[in-house]
Amino acid sequence: MKKVLFFTLLLILSLGIIVTNPIKAEQNEVVEKGVAQIGYVDMQKLFQNHPQKKASEQKLETEAQKLKEELKTRAKTMDKEERQKLLQKYQDQLSQQEQRLIEDVLADINEKINQVATKKEVSVVLDKSAVIYGGRNLTAAVMEKINQDYQSAVEEKSAE
Repeated sequence: MKKVLFFTLLLILSLGIIVTNPIKAEQNEVVEKGVAQIGYVDMQKLFQNHPQKKASEQKLETEAQKLKEELKTRAKTMDKEERQKLLQKYQDQLSQQEQRLIEDVLADINEKINQVATKKEVSVVLDKSAVIYGGRNLTAAVMEKINQDYQSAVEEKSAE
């Protein structure tokens, strides 16, 4: 009787784990075939060389210069405390804009990593810093995809 109860509980727990922990069909196929491909990218290199980053830095620099000139003009009629508040406001504004630009670049990089990984049938992609040995370096392919898509976007924009 105890054995039957034990096996029944074990069966129920097993079914509960399977039902509450579903795995994607793609992952099941990869695991069943035993061909999980692991790739890696140098995120720092991708970020530093991203063309959108360079354009964003220029945009941010232009905005900073504009705010600096505005601050000089407005500061002439303000006391020290008002100038400090205005300066803090401008710094916060630039910081928020910088954060948005960084997020946009990182989102684009992640999108391109997903596209390249899917095309090359790589199921796991890690940052280069997390890899000690092995794996497939996708950095060049991702950088190429980033540059191609950026160039296409620039050409489309100039055609309009």
